This record gives sequence, structure tokens and C-alpha cells, in this order.
Amino acid sequence: MDNKRDLGPFVRIADYARAKKLSIETVEDLIHRGELIGIVADDHNFALPTYQFISGGNLLPWLSETFSRFDSSRSDHVQFSRWMLEPSEDLDGKTPVAMLRSGLFSPVLYLAAKIGAIRAVRS
Repeated sequence: MDNKRDLGPFVRIADYARAKKLSIETVEDLIHRGELIGIVADDHNFALPTYQFISGGNLLPWLSETFSRFDSSRSDHVQFSRWMLEPSEDLDGKTPVAMLRSGLFSPVLYLAAKIGAIRAVRS
């Protein structure tokens, strides 16, 4: 997953804002706070990777908590997305997204915290 395009498919923030009856500014604020995952697209606008959504455009449960443990500043959306979509030996070959979708959040939160601690020491 060397290319940001591999993190998609994506939803444009304007489309998400319209569907959720939010302003684009509110959606951008949610991205900056790390409550939504936003990737800067080729046109320099945010795009929202669809892995973070479940039915009805609602957020995947435990996503925000997982992000805050992975990256306490909640700023590295690209690295977090790559991690969420990569199968992990620590998760029996499943992706963190698949585990969260299955309701198995404890191992994902534990692993995210472990990675977050390593990232914090390195920075």
C-alpha cells in the first residue's frame, strides 16, 4: 500500500456533509480532531476512506478510540489508514477494520496502543 489511492474507495467530504446534513466546515473540523479519517486527495481536498463507515454512513464503532491509541495527536491519517487495512499477524491475519466490524475491538485497541507507544518513543 504505497499509494494513497490504495486506501480507498473514498467519499468526497461535500457528499458526506450533504448526506449527514453537516457543513463542509464541520466535516473538516471532525477530520482535524481525528473523529473522521480524511486523506488529502490529488485535488488537495479531503476525501474520506469508506472503510471507516458502516451502514447509513455511520462511523465504524471504536474507530476514534483506535485512532487516538495509534496516534495520540490524531494527525497521521495516512499511516493509520494503512495500518487499519493491512492484515496483522497479531490479529490472526485479519485487518483491524475486519476485527472492528466483527465487534472484536479489545485486541485492536491493545495493538493500537502498543504501536502508539512505539511511535511516541520514536518521535
